[in-house]
Amino acid sequence: MSATYLILLADRKTLFHHLGDRFRPETATVELGHLMILAIVILLFFVAIWFLQRFEWAASDHPFRDERGMFNDLCQLHELNEVQITLLTRVVQQNCGDQWSRVFVDPSLLQMEAAQASNENAQVLADLGSRFFGYHLFEQTTGGGGASTSG
Repeated sequence: MSATYLILLADRKTLFHHLGDRFRPETATVELGHLMILAIVILLFFVAIWFLQRFEWAASDHPFRDERGMFNDLCQLHELNEVQITLLTRVVQQNCGDQWSRVFVDPSLLQMEAAQASNENAQVLADLGSRFFGYHLFEQTTGGGGASTSG
């Protein structure tokens, strides 16, 4: 390796003598063919990235793809048990139609259902309302119905 290095050093004047000739204004040229190839390569690169992102989006599991997925994720986020999820599912099916996540933003739905539910279910729904909206906000919004807890 050292012999090759020495030969290159000895011959460096010849190697690097004409290196900058193409950068002089009188000899500079623009190769349109090279620019077109570069533009096509860049375009293909961005198209490939776009297709990969679309494929990844379609293949991955997106929890918020629909209302039911958002409802399930909100139930997990609030760490609800099966009884609470069952009661919220009943509230949604009776009052909201396809708007599954509405029970997390509309306290009146829980209050209406608590007024019609049995004593035990009414207590669970009132606890959920206080948990989602805060005790005082839930009581003010719903008028402080009899299903709420005292504390």
